[in-house]
Amino acid sequence: ANSAALRESERAKLLQIGEILKNYPDRDILITGHTARVPGYTEKDHQRLSEQRALAVADYLLSLGSLRAIQVTTRGMGHREPLSDNNTEAGRRQNRRVEITILEN
Repeated sequence: ANSAALRESERAKLLQIGEILKNYPDRDILITGHTARVPGYTEKDHQRLSEQRALAVADYLLSLGSLRAIQVTTRGMGHREPLSDNNTEAGRRQNRRVEITILEN
């Protein structure tokens, strides 16, 4: 919560994703960060955190050599696209996420 730092378990998942992305060397990638809506934070806070999360994932994948910087677009959605109810911790956990989309060029 309230962090863009990648946990070791997430790095392991991204390592696997990085290997998959190597199979698509000519495809562009969209990395989208999301947050959970929690009291005490502004729209600007949520937007900034979601952008930081997307950038953290992009930077890690780039560091693996899975992609070239020109292939990667990042964006933050703040808390505007929840998957679940933000009134429960379980729901907020689902809403704190980063999505990776392989684009059709």
